[in-house]
Amino acid sequence: MRCLAGQDQWRQAGSGALPVAAHGVSKAALAGTPPVVADAARAADAGPRPRGEDAGLRSTGNEAGLCPLGNEAAPRSLDDEAGLRPRAGPPDEGAVLGWAELGRLMPMFLALGPAGEILATGPTLRRLLGEPPPGARFEDLFLPSRSGPGTREGGMGWLAEAKPRRLELVLAGAMPTRLRAHAVPARFALGPGWLLNLGFGLAVAEAVAGHALTDADFAPTDPTVDMLYLLEAKSAVAAELRGLALRLDSAHRAALARSLADPLTGLGNRRAFEMAFDEAIRRARRNEDAFALAHLDLDHFKQVNDAEGHAAGDRLLVAVAEILREEIRARDQAARIGGDEFVLLLRGGLGPAEAVAICERIIARIVALGETQPEGRRVSGSFGIALSRDRAPGELGGMADAADRALYASKAAGRGVVTLAAPLARDGRGEG
Repeated sequence: MRCLAGQDQWRQAGSGALPVAAHGVSKAALAGTPPVVADAARAADAGPRPRGEDAGLRSTGNEAGLCPLGNEAAPRSLDDEAGLRPRAGPPDEGAVLGWAELGRLMPMFLALGPAGEILATGPTLRRLLGEPPPGARFEDLFLPSRSGPGTREGGMGWLAEAKPRRLELVLAGAMPTRLRAHAVPARFALGPGWLLNLGFGLAVAEAVAGHALTDADFAPTDPTVDMLYLLEAKSAVAAELRGLALRLDSAHRAALARSLADPLTGLGNRRAFEMAFDEAIRRARRNEDAFALAHLDLDHFKQVNDAEGHAAGDRLLVAVAEILREEIRARDQAARIGGDEFVLLLRGGLGPAEAVAICERIIARIVALGETQPEGRRVSGSFGIALSRDRAPGELGGMADAADRALYASKAAGRGVVTLAAPLARDGRGEG
């Protein structure tokens, strides 16, 4: 007996008819249908079959109207060439499935004729291909993958080999999609051909996104949907971990910034100054950038603080910090290192005249803050400056002490003064 691909009918031939008990259809229902092979009818008239073959269609792995190829040896297992190897004994009708039923089991199936002509496709494959035009052939819609088997002879040499094989393919078209396929020889109602079951393999996530597939496009037993759920959960967890890492990094940066800032003025604190000073020394020793270090101490600040209170003193410190921000350049750095003391790191290889001019402008603006105060509480400022160009590389670490000594020289000179530290000779002498 042969079965009809895409039809749920059996045909009658000769003097016999299909057994009603075996197939659940009446002889009257078969009357008038075209003839089928005589051996099927004779087998039907032969009476009951041996136990194990009665009252039903034998499921041998034959799908979509696939029939056995002959009457040779029976397959040793259901996995042996998908049950399509010929069986011994009387003719066996196998299982009868229309394309629709096969599509529900194998949504990505592809049935080919012996020359590669497309006979039928599964519903999910049709979503990818569209409805193949009449006369469409396998090679019109699929390209062989360079990395996979089945690429010799234009990728179609396997049609001449009557044995199962695996293929690596690329779906041609506007959205190329990599596919895997298992091809087995089959016999359809129209004759021999090939049955392919296709899948996406590792490219399933891209295929689902690119072709807008859903779980309805996969067989119920296909683990692809479960894998996609796992991938989605993994992506969600990974995104949450990335977000957490970014939040932790942001919190770390914010905490570090707070640890390096003076809480009152917003300028850098002593720790920030020491870090910047060490980096400036390293760059100067590599002859990358000379710098100047200016140490500022406010004059008469204690009197203002004592007479008007700490709140007034704090307001004065904030105002001085704003002056420093406005007078220095973007590459420079200002810090409050304690009480009414500030330091400036002036980068860019300033000469002594340029460094002194910056400090004098700052003093003039500080003095303007206290013009309305009584004589004893008119705040001012004194500077001591040390230049890296005046020191050997090994002596740069002493610049802070040199600037401090120059500051006290300014205090001794009457306050509101800028003093440059004396250059230090290469032998370490020069500052007294």
